[in-house]
Amino acid sequence: MIVDTLFKVRVITGASRNYLEIKNVVEGEEIFHVYVKSPPKGGEANVSVLNVLATHFDVAPSTLKIVRGTKSRNKIVSIRRISNKCN
Repeated sequence: MIVDTLFKVRVITGASRNYLEIKNVVEGEEIFHVYVKSPPKGGEANVSVLNVLATHFDVAPSTLKIVRGTKSRNKIVSIRRISNKCN
């Protein structure tokens, strides 16, 4: 069974290095703050964001997709995984 998990991402460009912080904005709701060196031009920052998230989740970048917000700091990203559980 293929499972897509959605999560919120806030992108901060122009950082000194690429890294990720997990913040609790509302109780029980996490937002991933992804800091990237890449500028927000030509999709460079989006590629860097997916690479940072892929490293964090230990998955291939191809399993991640920006569902909403490709031209915004605030994004919804999905991660596709195969689950062994059957409902």
